[in-house]
Amino acid sequence: IEPSFKLQQESTYTIQLSKSLSGKNGETLEVDFSSSFLTQAAEWETPVSSGGGRYPSVAIDDNGNAVVISQHYDSDAKINSIRMSEYRNREWVDAEILDSGRLLFFPRVIMDNIGGVIVFWFDPDEKDVVIQERRNGSWQQSRRVPASLGGFSASISDNGNAIMTWENNNEIYTSIFTGEWSNPEKANGASPGFSPQVKINDKGNALLIWREGQALHSSLHTRLLTDGAWGAEEEIADDVYLFDLGLDSEGEAIVVWENRTESHVYLNEYRDGNWLGQEKLGSSGVDFSKGALVSMSENGRAMVAYSEADFGGSRSIVIREYAEGNWAEKVIITDSYYSSGKFSVAINDTGNAIFARSKFSGTHHELIVRQRYNSEWQEDQLISISDNTLNTIDLDLDMNISSDVILGWYQTGEENHPGYRAIFE
Repeated sequence: IEPSFKLQQESTYTIQLSKSLSGKNGETLEVDFSSSFLTQAAEWETPVSSGGGRYPSVAIDDNGNAVVISQHYDSDAKINSIRMSEYRNREWVDAEILDSGRLLFFPRVIMDNIGGVIVFWFDPDEKDVVIQERRNGSWQQSRRVPASLGGFSASISDNGNAIMTWENNNEIYTSIFTGEWSNPEKANGASPGFSPQVKINDKGNALLIWREGQALHSSLHTRLLTDGAWGAEEEIADDVYLFDLGLDSEGEAIVVWENRTESHVYLNEYRDGNWLGQEKLGSSGVDFSKGALVSMSENGRAMVAYSEADFGGSRSIVIREYAEGNWAEKVIITDSYYSSGKFSVAINDTGNAIFARSKFSGTHHELIVRQRYNSEWQEDQLISISDNTLNTIDLDLDMNISSDVILGWYQTGEENHPGYRAIFE
């Protein structure tokens, strides 16, 4: 018997057969049959080279296929290449060079559950973003859109709906894929816009957010795509620095950001067709909070992770979780955090979650993950150790419905900044 979906880890499943069934030669059962079994516990594979290096980006689909893309730097030639490695049918495919021969930056990858993959990166010589797509098993001809450095974002849903947004000369543009790509459409008004981000769901509804104004004092603006039509532009936050967003299958959304003046993290939610307003997340008595990230599952579960600190040197990373219409009290996921450390979080429809971070031990840096199963956070698990104090770790992760995880990272300080990957299944 081969299931039509990937089974959950450490879960019990039952096979039931009715005695009314018959075999291909007419065989029958005397009684109804039932048998249960427990799936194996997942484990981390030994980390291996990803064939790339800096700016890792990863994605995993619900079938367990995964993609890692990163920038490889040749210190002798002073040029970059964009390299991609894939995990298919429980095996890694050798890394493939997608582009090379010049300076190339910020590669990213997204994928759906029907074989679609979109990869993109910035080409500073041409001042545009290079986009490559795989659909129906074949790579399409690459495309380019003029964009500013860091001014590009894309999202793809499980069923293959996709959207791109980019900024060019302070104008925000979008293009939507529903079988083919639409013509670019300007999204913002007369005021300069930059740093756009976007999410799309299986219904084709999308959330577009960008900063507007000046870099040192900007507001957060948004438009919603519903039933194929863009809604009016709304301002949902002011004095914004870094921000992140999540969107569920029903079109409800969460946006988190850092207030530049206050140095505190804020949140705004889109519920029942309305933005609820700005809410401060930083705890009372904490001098500042920073680096907010949000992960939102299709069924509306969400996790927000951010750091809190005081001027006395105490630092921690906390998590707030949203489920079944309520926000839980914050959980301190670690109380040993340093300001330059990277972290990431993901949650799926089952409520399982993963949190990964870079930790400085005083002599080296460590890559540590903590996973949650059946509502219980597990102990920290060490994935990788750098070899000196200079080797900070940058990372990215993704998790699917079966709680499989793909993790990509690189270590600065080593020659050519080698990248690594590991999969948990």
